[in-house]
Amino acid sequence: MGRTAPVDVVVAVDELSSGFRHGMWDGDHLVRLGLEARGLTVAARRWDDRGAWEAGAVVVLRSTWDYAGRVDEFRAWLDRLDAAGVVVRNPTDLVRWNLHKAYLLELERRGVPVVPTRLVERGSDLSLHEVAAAAGWDDVVVKPAVAATARLTIHQAREGTTVTARHFVDLVGAEDVLVQPFLSAVVAEGEVSIVAIGGEPTHAVRKRAQPGDWRVQINFGGTDERIPLDDELLAVAFRALGALDAPPAYARVDVARHEGRYHLMELELIEPELFFDHAPEAARRLAALLAAEIG
Repeated sequence: MGRTAPVDVVVAVDELSSGFRHGMWDGDHLVRLGLEARGLTVAARRWDDRGAWEAGAVVVLRSTWDYAGRVDEFRAWLDRLDAAGVVVRNPTDLVRWNLHKAYLLELERRGVPVVPTRLVERGSDLSLHEVAAAAGWDDVVVKPAVAATARLTIHQAREGTTVTARHFVDLVGAEDVLVQPFLSAVVAEGEVSIVAIGGEPTHAVRKRAQPGDWRVQINFGGTDERIPLDDELLAVAFRALGALDAPPAYARVDVARHEGRYHLMELELIEPELFFDHAPEAARRLAALLAAEIG
């Protein structure tokens, strides 16, 4: 893309979602409609469009899902936005912090109930068996520390881990890796995503895997449904959000049951699916928040 006419809000997307019907993920189009109803101009642009970014518009990160495989490029793009004085939501410092899932360990130190997590740094000579045995875990999930949409994430029992062990060695040779216990509750009852706008929870969605799988993402056949925001969900959401220095414009608090209570699986602050199709009122709230940034 070349230089285009100035706009008020730029929705940053990736190559895949730029080909969707509205040039962005359908749920995010509801935010666009809310902004346009306030007389603001909105455009969707690929984040890797080197010629499209200048001060004057608010850039909101949405479906930039391919960043995980291009993280150095993505960080360089954030640096260019900062150098140009572009206002970004969520703020670039928060995005950088959220890029690497070591943030889970920091949140745990701040008192947030987090699914037990072991960080294995790139180049470590620890085996998967050693990591799992030291933690007392039989079933484990292995994932890159920088990942989106379950990229290179696998589950395997500790016994008979030939394939998983090889995957683990390959991953650790290339990047930092997280190892966590496999939560049977994810199969039994799914994960819950709590969406917050401006630091306030707006709605919750239960995500379930298709039969025979454990991954709840829609690209693996998962399904989702809106559920009530009960006191237990609100409590864990506020614990996670309250551990941040300031309320983010948008957030998704992913939780699942571990030892009988909800624990944080991820705090998504970059490009989470916000399930606006289940809660159009939350899309309007985000539109109002972004409009206030412009004044």
